[in-house]
Order: sequence, then C-alpha cells, then structure tokens
Amino acid sequence: MKKIFYIAVSLLFAFIVSSCEKDEVGGTATQAAAGQWYVTYDGCDANGKVVPDAADFNEGRSILLTYNTPANDASKLYIDDLSNFLGFKGVMDLQLSGLTFSTSAMIASERTPSSKVSDKFTITDGVIVPGGGVQKNGSKTDSISFYLQYETDNYAQSNNYVKYFVHGVRYSGLAENN
Repeated sequence: MKKIFYIAVSLLFAFIVSSCEKDEVGGTATQAAAGQWYVTYDGCDANGKVVPDAADFNEGRSILLTYNTPANDASKLYIDDLSNFLGFKGVMDLQLSGLTFSTSAMIASERTPSSKVSDKFTITDGVIVPGGGVQKNGSKTDSISFYLQYETDNYAQSNNYVKYFVHGVRYSGLAENN
C-alpha cells in the first residue's frame, strides 16, 4: 500500500511540475540606453573645448546611472550621478533609435546639488555608442558622452570654464575594470 501511495504522490508531483508555465521576464522600454557607467568630468569652454588644467579635475572616474522612468516611456530616460559629482538627477528626452539624449531646457534636479551649483541643469549632445568604449582590461564595451551645464556654477566660473564634458564606459562588473 505504501508503494502505491508513493507512486501516486510522485505522479501527482510530476504532473504539477510539468504543467507549470515559466513567465518570460521582459526588459524595459529604455533597456538599450539604461545602465551603470564609469564616467569622467572635464571642464569645457562654451564651444565644448576642454580647458587646459580642467581635464579630469575630479581625479578619476565616478558612477553614473541611466534608467527608465516609472511610466516606462521609450522616449524618456533618467540620469543620476548619485551625488558622486555635483548632485544632479532628472529626466531627459531619449531618441532610442540613435541612442541620443538631451534635456530640452533647464530642468530642476531631483537630487540636492552641492552648494557650488544651482539646482537647474541641462544636458546636450548625449550619445551612447554600442561597442564604442574600451574597458581597462582592453575589452570592448558601450560608451557614453554628453555635456552638462548648470544654470549657476561658481566652481566652473572660478576655474574659467562653463560646462562639463562627461564621458565614460558601461560598468562591466569585473573587478579588473574598476
């Protein structure tokens, strides 16, 4: 009798397991542009030319995030420096077909900016290039670049530049690329 019970339970279990469907987990609408990035900030003049002695003034790379909005709109993308630089976070316009992004006007940061800058900023000429970057270990990865300008930036003005050229590569997850 025990043998019949175990066989019946095993068959019931096998039936239940085989009848379950696996739900496919999809990505977000902005998946191609979303990610974690290692970026460097360079001070630039109004024409976008890096000002001598202003390159890499933040002494290395910092983390930046790009991610979808709660509405999962394919034409909008969040950008967030996690307060690693001067404190900016906001929603940009995204052209997913060309992986380009910008803000159409000054936007107020959703993050508390440093005391050196105003809370309003613009992002222009943003682009993500698939395979356009190189990690520290030499492997190819995506690159990101854009110009960042604050409405008022006492730090930049005192150092003879007006905006920042932000550029970097997608985070790989490998310690050798940190």
